[in-house]
Amino acid sequence: MKLTTGLLLVPALVFGLSACDVKQTQEGQLPDVEVKGGQVPKYDVDAGDVDVKMEKKVIEVPTVEVDTPAQDQKEDGTK
Repeated sequence: MKLTTGLLLVPALVFGLSACDVKQTQEGQLPDVEVKGGQVPKYDVDAGDVDVKMEKKVIEVPTVEVDTPAQDQKEDGTK
């Protein structure tokens, strides 16, 4: 019974939503709001000290050679 009802309601719902044509007829507008008084909360923050130092270092980077299959075929003389 539930399955039959679901099978009947789903197509009807899809048809109902697709048959609906909605057009905006008027622009919306937010209300004017006036804010008076108030206080921004205060915070006491103890941040840690950060010491930044720079020093030059020489780092050896390995050389990498990449042979693609096309390059291998050119070297072998094959196509």
